[in-house]
Amino acid sequence: MRILSSVLVAGALVCLILAVPSAQARSDRLDGAIITNGGSTNSPGFSIRLHSDGSANFSMGARMVTSIASTGHVPQEIAQRFFKDLKAARAANAAQSRACMKSASFGSTTLLSWHGWNSGDLECPGADAALQADVASIKTALGIDTSPGADRP
Repeated sequence: MRILSSVLVAGALVCLILAVPSAQARSDRLDGAIITNGGSTNSPGFSIRLHSDGSANFSMGARMVTSIASTGHVPQEIAQRFFKDLKAARAANAAQSRACMKSASFGSTTLLSWHGWNSGDLECPGADAALQADVASIKTALGIDTSPGADRP
C-alpha cells in the first residue's frame, strides 16, 4: 500500500511538472531588449532588461558600482511601441556608432541592444526620437530617476 501511494504521488508530481510550463520556458517565448545608460559623474547609470510582456529587471547606481536590483512592469502599450520602434530602427540600419560632445559632469551614454543589433548613443543629437521617447516612458514607468544626486529607483 505504501509503495502504491508513493507511485501515485510521484505520478501526480510528474503530471504537474509537465502541465505547468517552467519560468524558463515562459521567458523563452518573450522578446527582450537591454537598455543601458552608463551614468555620469553627477547622475546614476542604469540597466534595464525589458520583455515584450512589459516585465522588467533593472538595476541602477552611482556609476553602476553600487547597483540596486529591482523588478517592475511597464504598461503593455509602451512595451509594444518600444519593440515596434526597435524593429523599425534595425530595419533602417540605424546602428551608426556616433559619438558626440558631452559635458564631463552631466553627459551620459544610452545604448540599446536587441537580437545582436546595437543602437547608436540615444543621448546624441540626431538620435532616433521615437526610441528616445520610448526609453523616457520606460524609465518613468519603472520609477527610474537619473537626475543628479539620484542613486536608487
